[in-house]
Amino acid sequence: MLLSTGRPIKRVALDLGISAHTVNQHVRQIYLKLAVHNRIMALNRARQLGLLVNDGVPLPRPTLSY
Repeated sequence: MLLSTGRPIKRVALDLGISAHTVNQHVRQIYLKLAVHNRIMALNRARQLGLLVNDGVPLPRPTLSY
């Protein structure tokens, strides 16, 4: 959630009390699991999957048409 607000990696690390390296490692794992290459793609994919929440309420899952 902290990354979805546009915060830099260093700020996220400071807020969580961990190193920027640790945050980067976790972000890389998220990218791998979502099969994306950057933050924008990760946020879009997370929205598609209904993984992001807004004020504690899950965002509605969009309908995917093929």
